[in-house]
Amino acid sequence: MSRLSDSYRKTLAALSNGKADEAAKQYQMAFVPTVKKLFSEAAGANPKRYEKMEDWPGWARAFYTLSLRANTAMARKEEKTLERLEAIREHVFTLHEKTGALTSSDRLHMLWRKVKGGAIPSAADLKPLLEAVRDCGPPARVKADPKEFERAKGDWTRQSTNVLDDGEVSDDEASTLREATRVFYGKFGLDLE
Repeated sequence: MSRLSDSYRKTLAALSNGKADEAAKQYQMAFVPTVKKLFSEAAGANPKRYEKMEDWPGWARAFYTLSLRANTAMARKEEKTLERLEAIREHVFTLHEKTGALTSSDRLHMLWRKVKGGAIPSAADLKPLLEAVRDCGPPARVKADPKEFERAKGDWTRQSTNVLDDGEVSDDEASTLREATRVFYGKFGLDLE
């Protein structure tokens, strides 16, 4: 999964920098072949880490399909490209949730889903998510040198601490939390590990 995570992050970074061709190349050269290998070699038997997944072959098939849809959207430079890539992250999150293997990246993903747009979440909805993110350790890719993660988490914590103080989430607080979470999620929430 670390190779997939690396390619996924690089693909999204290229897209966010307006480099659609570079993103498509990264995705086609690294992500798609890795997913294809996973699908062809491991689709029949659950990896040990995901042995609790009841329908591993179905999950792997859906993962492969989602990956191909994103590849097609990128090749055609469709507006749905980002949506297709987000569906991949959501699919991996679902795997981790169903198998009890939630990672720090998944905790950031859960929070990002809540705050990224639309209606302002209630304080009651946010409290467990904020606590889960505050309590999480670094993702696997930075465990050997977690300084950058700890710095980013500290920045996020300083900006998010007062959101729930009065039991309400104001527009300004939601905006501050959204921006702080966007930055933190962009650095550490995109891992598929």
